[in-house]
Order: sequence, then C-alpha cells, then structure tokens
Amino acid sequence: MCGMRKTAGDALPQLPGQPVYQALLEVNLHFDHIYEHMERLRTLALFRSRAGRVFLPAFDDALSEARAWFNTELLEAQGEVESREWARLDLLRARREKRFRDDSPPHPKPKPGASTQRNPPRRKGS
Repeated sequence: MCGMRKTAGDALPQLPGQPVYQALLEVNLHFDHIYEHMERLRTLALFRSRAGRVFLPAFDDALSEARAWFNTELLEAQGEVESREWARLDLLRARREKRFRDDSPPHPKPKPGASTQRNPPRRKGS
C-alpha cells in the first residue's frame, strides 16, 4: 500500500463487509498524503538549512516506522479474527460434506463370491 498515491478528491474504493480492510486502506492513504505534504515542504526555504535537511529525512523515517507499526498491529489482530473465521468455515464445510455423504444412497455391496462378469447365454440343445 505504500505506493498508493491518491489526491484528496479521488473517491476511495469501497470494500463491502470488510470495515477493517477499509480502515487500513484509508489510514495508508492518509500516510501517503503526509508524504506528499512533506515533499512540498522540502521546497520551502525554511527547510534548506542544515537542521531542516536533517529533520525531514528523520521525520520521513519516523513516519515510515509509525506506518509499519500501525499496519503490523492491525494485521496481526485481524489475522487472529481471520483464523477463527477460517476454522468456523472449515467446520461448517466438514459438516455439510458429512451430511451429503450420509444423505447419499448407499451403494449395494457385492455378495461374497459373486462375479462381476455375466455368464454367457446358454445355447439351446446343449
């Protein structure tokens, strides 16, 4: 998501039923906007001094760290939620498969000693 650049007027894509992912998208877009504003600030005389030239890269690093920390924490928490949902859906699928197998008509088992080949037809007069 780091490379996603949007302007303030662009409509955000909607992720129905996934509010966590929607929030993650929006927060990361806001981080992108901060980077854009920082680039504009670099052009000002205010940051042309030695202190300014040192501050902006340090701020950029701090912002990148905050973004990575936020994404890590949110995705770890969401990973636990997704794992529980996966387990729930796996159990549901297994129950449906079992029900399907139980509802299927049983195939008759061959009788012991029965041959799968048919006997040839008998000839008249033999």
